[in-house]
Amino acid sequence: MPIKIIVKDNRILLQIVKNSLVFRSIVDMVKSYHCIYDPETHLWEIPPKKFERLHDDLSEMDRIVLSEEDGEKIDYLTNVPEQIRKFNDLISISELKVMPIFGKHPYEAFQIEDINACYNTNRFGLFDEQGTGKSYILISTIEQLRKKRGINKILFITSSSGVYNIKKEFERFSNIPFEKIAIGGVKNRRPFDNNSVDIILCNYRSFLLISDEYQKEINSNVRNYRNTPIPIKDWLAEDQGILILDESHFISNPKARQTKVVHLIAPFFEYRYLATGTPADVEWKYYSQLKILDPALVKDLSYYEWLEEYYSIGNRFSNYAINYIKPNKVKELTKIVEKVCIRRFADDVLSLPEHFIRKYYVEFTDIQRNIYRNLVTDKMDNIQSQFGRLDSRAVINSFQYLILAIDNPILLLNHEQITENSTLIESINRFNFYEDHSKIEALMDIVQNHPNEKIVIWTSHPSVANILQHLLIDYNPLVINGESLIPKGMTLDQYKADIVDKFQTKLEHKILIAGIQVMSTSVTLVAANIQVVYDSTFNYTEYNQALARIHRIGQNRPVYTYVLLIDESLDVIRHKNLEGKDFINKKFLTKEYLDLKTIKEIFNIKGE
Repeated sequence: MPIKIIVKDNRILLQIVKNSLVFRSIVDMVKSYHCIYDPETHLWEIPPKKFERLHDDLSEMDRIVLSEEDGEKIDYLTNVPEQIRKFNDLISISELKVMPIFGKHPYEAFQIEDINACYNTNRFGLFDEQGTGKSYILISTIEQLRKKRGINKILFITSSSGVYNIKKEFERFSNIPFEKIAIGGVKNRRPFDNNSVDIILCNYRSFLLISDEYQKEINSNVRNYRNTPIPIKDWLAEDQGILILDESHFISNPKARQTKVVHLIAPFFEYRYLATGTPADVEWKYYSQLKILDPALVKDLSYYEWLEEYYSIGNRFSNYAINYIKPNKVKELTKIVEKVCIRRFADDVLSLPEHFIRKYYVEFTDIQRNIYRNLVTDKMDNIQSQFGRLDSRAVINSFQYLILAIDNPILLLNHEQITENSTLIESINRFNFYEDHSKIEALMDIVQNHPNEKIVIWTSHPSVANILQHLLIDYNPLVINGESLIPKGMTLDQYKADIVDKFQTKLEHKILIAGIQVMSTSVTLVAANIQVVYDSTFNYTEYNQALARIHRIGQNRPVYTYVLLIDESLDVIRHKNLEGKDFINKKFLTKEYLDLKTIKEIFNIKGE
């Protein structure tokens, strides 16, 4: 007997026939969707948000009877009205303060096309690749919205390295008075109190700090609040408002606090724009960004409800683990993303110089090889003792610790995980970074082979940056990372802007030693056309963004990227993960426990 669905008093009701062969399975399914049973009517009430998914699942179990009239009512009850508005008011090049650059055929007019795409909708994602001029496009759009639609209030949130760069871009690409722009942060924790300010610039961490500062007025102990404490409404003062989330991949994690505080203020802004060259390396990272644009794009579902709709969820490790996107949902999600964004690639639209990426393999020195293999053996013995077998997640989770034997073994001495392995500790104490690190000679060869070019050296460890600074002292290097000493009277953002300006304009600074986590976004370093990745991270987005700092608009020389890799080590696996985006999870997390053969493959230990 079929399942019957009816609509009564704006409630979606489900009737299950008891003598159905799959009655018990259907009841279990309905319960799992938190439907409410009425013992008097013997009907189940379906939550509107869950109707579509439940209908799909039930249709695989039995035939469903639903009248056309009730189907139309359900469409109305389950439909979340879109807030996206379209306009038809083209901007001409003559109206722009700065002329756009012209791309290569057939994308000669791509920048003016993107400005018009943003200007002619109130919600949009500018997902052009790094180096295509997203800041120019956004600020030119803002300038036109101010002039033609009278929208003056703008909150512009960007990466930690991008705030002062964006301020300079406003001065270049718009006619907005200097005094109308304020930077929010440690020195200005209450920027929304000043109604005379039209544009507030800050980074994501600063915005979290600002939000917490306002929260203190209400309850200083509350960290995860439900409503924004920021007086956005008073600051906007009837203005429709523009929210710009530059480097929007920073809010792709729905569970992060900095993401949550941004979501709380989004409803106050009629105009919302996202911009990033790396929107999502996995599909679930679109959820938060789509919801910012318009909750209707995610059907007004919570994150976990949305995951259940689009993904296979749960495995032996966790009930909430994300396995894979449902094949029948891939096209649906793709269409949703495509209708609210533009995605362009630098190689397609720009006549940029060639970019040569070369893997530069080196061998372990004897002492570093001994440290690496000894450390791996020590850690695997520890995991074996703790779990009884080599638990795959424990092995993968050890990577950040074990990679120190490659990047800077000296850091291991301060690490809590190191055991009383006297041989290992003795080897680390004897390790001399300048003489025993395998990559030093390769780095010096590269620097000496490019005597007339500026060079950016990327590293993920401040301690390594300090060592390289001393090694390269003759080249008057600039250094910037998360542990850089900030000059008195400067903020970190100001210091970053100062470092970038010196490197770009001062001939005496041949080398910039930059922290990947700090300088991978929102800066232009085209004074250099050589870059060396000394050591990296496991984060694909940071790595990908970093490589684009010198290969972008304004670069007129061929670019050479050297990725230094120690062969037969975890260093190679780390790079494969960056190239494959999720190589480790796809390759090694398919088993609950790992055998010795797989362990050797992971750590590239040969000849053992």
